Amino acid sequence: HKDRIRKFILRIAEGILALQLLGLQLTQIPNASSNIQIIGFLLVVLGFGIAFSARRTLGTNWAHAYEYQIKQKQELVTFGIYSYIRHPIYTGLAVGLIGGELVAKSYLVFSSLIIIAGAYYQAKLEEKLLTDHFGEKYKTYMKRTKMFIPYVW
Repeated sequence: HKDRIRKFILRIAEGILALQLLGLQLTQIPNASSNIQIIGFLLVVLGFGIAFSARRTLGTNWAHAYEYQIKQKQELVTFGIYSYIRHPIYTGLAVGLIGGELVAKSYLVFSSLIIIAGAYYQAKLEEKLLTDHFGEKYKTYMKRTKMFIPYVW
């Protein structure tokens, strides 16, 4: 049941984003500075870079978030960007989404808190799965890294 709700919310968010990319200005902030768009573009690039780097680093250890699985011969990846944060793909997607909303000068940038809450929930589920599988090794990794933002959170 929860999975269907999450997928439904994700589809709505994707639809709104697609409409924005097509130029519909349903939620545009009036008189927003073009500097907002420049900052947004930089955040999109940064977010994509983080997510892409993380995905490449995971290699064959990567699985879709909704699969909740440990792959056969899965390794605990703790190098590259994973030596700083445990969930860089979520970080990259959230940063990119915030940036995209700033590029669109959209009020929906404030809805990013919902996305961050969803990423946090998903990350906690994955951490339980990884702790169950890797045990003390993952707990030690958690102690020396942050969840989403290096040295902060």
